[in-house]
Amino acid sequence: MAIGRLRRGRNSPSPGVARLPILRAACESGQYDGIVLPGGGDPGYPEAREIARRHRIPITANAHAQMHMAMTPERDALRRNRRRR
Repeated sequence: MAIGRLRRGRNSPSPGVARLPILRAACESGQYDGIVLPGGGDPGYPEAREIARRHRIPITANAHAQMHMAMTPERDALRRNRRRR
C-alpha cells in the first residue's frame, strides 16, 4: 500500500526530503510493520531511517534491499569456501 505520492515542482525539494513528513505520519500511525521506500540514493534516506528507528519500524529502500540480496549468494559462497580450507 502506498503511503503517499509526491509531485515535483520547479523549486520543490528532492523526493527523498519531501517524503519525510509523510513517512513521519506513517510511523506515528502505528499501521505499518515495515516500510520500503522507492529508489535508493535519495538524500532523505538516512533521515528516514532515523525517524523509523525512533518508532522501531524497519525501513529500507529498493536499491539497498536489491544490493543486499545481490550480495547474499556471494557471501554464502565465500563462507562455504572458507569452511573447505
